Amino acid sequence: MRRLEEAAAGLLRALEAEADALAQGPAPLEAAVRAKEAAIAEMEAAQRALEETTGTGLAALFQEAPASGRWARLRELLQRCRERNTLNGSLIATSRQRLEEALALLRAAAPASPCYTPDGASPAPGGGRRSLGRV
Repeated sequence: MRRLEEAAAGLLRALEAEADALAQGPAPLEAAVRAKEAAIAEMEAAQRALEETTGTGLAALFQEAPASGRWARLRELLQRCRERNTLNGSLIATSRQRLEEALALLRAAAPASPCYTPDGASPAPGGGRRSLGRV
């Protein structure tokens, strides 16, 4: 039980670190995702160990468990993990939407013809659809 509680607390910390990393960029996010994956693996191992020890599934244990004490703490931790994970998913969806909008803008501004002809020369001016700015 203690192992599962500690694993849930570790997962919550990893999810909070992931939320912070979402604002920072790819490198911190990659590390945060690896930490989250490790925390999930520990949660799964702790759950299997508890289920092997008790001989019943976690859902059944929660139904039989008292509404206070360690079980209440575990329920609270798991609920906070669910909420943080949902929030992180929303942050990722928003970031993805912004990225897709920026890519669409860049694609619309990209020249219709290639930057160079097959012989390596620059194409005739005016080959692009529109310019983002003048140089």
